[in-house]
Amino acid sequence: LEQRNKKLGRPLSPHLSIYAPQLTSMLSITHRVSGAGYAAILLLAGSTVPFLPHKLPYYLNMLAELHIPDPLAMWIKFVFVWPLVYHMCNG
Repeated sequence: LEQRNKKLGRPLSPHLSIYAPQLTSMLSITHRVSGAGYAAILLLAGSTVPFLPHKLPYYLNMLAELHIPDPLAMWIKFVFVWPLVYHMCNG
């Protein structure tokens, strides 16, 4: 059977190369990646915040002193929030 499949050019078992990407599979992968990413971010943030030397207002003032232009600030917020919204709405 193995020789016959080799002669016919068939793979031994189903492989990713024979499947075309589908919208549902891409959405599923994106959902998993966004969930894993946010889990990592929350784990990192949650484990480092107690060890920071200053309280939250200090870091908010530091961000305000950077004088980030409004369009750039909106883009940064969008980049952080879109995966969360996608993951929550898709879940």
